[in-house]
Amino acid sequence: ICDRIVVMRDGRIRGHHGIADISRRGVVDEMVGATGADEDTAPAGDSATGAVALELRNFNVFDSGGRRRVESLDLILRRGEVVGLFGLLGAGCIEAALAAYGAWPGRHEGAVLIDGKAATIAAPSEAVPLGLGLMAQDRRDCLIGDQSITDNIGIASLASISRLGILD
Repeated sequence: ICDRIVVMRDGRIRGHHGIADISRRGVVDEMVGATGADEDTAPAGDSATGAVALELRNFNVFDSGGRRRVESLDLILRRGEVVGLFGLLGAGCIEAALAAYGAWPGRHEGAVLIDGKAATIAAPSEAVPLGLGLMAQDRRDCLIGDQSITDNIGIASLASISRLGILD
């Protein structure tokens, strides 16, 4: 379901891997900080050829008390990629995703670029027209289970196709 794996621990990226370049055990070792990560795992190169769709540069996320939750995250997502951020609870994955999408309640800093252009996203309603979507940590929190994938994706854009609302 994804092309690359990015492992975060303690708010920092600990590894970038092509899906075929690391084992499940290697991912877990990076998540928990074990020293026995796979020895034969080569670092992933840029396997995707699509244009850069989303880029985060020196992205920092802070909680409401001012504590840094994500430190200096650099992330590039290319067209056609599906990227998952993995880490233990509190590693900063959810915080980074929510902040980039405009749904994090605390402050964040750093550059967010959409198709190479700087973007300021303060709310999900600003992210959706830019082509961003976010799958919650638990997909059951954001999907309508008895609807198709197409219907679930389209729900975020209903306002753009109906000025007076939709009845079901």
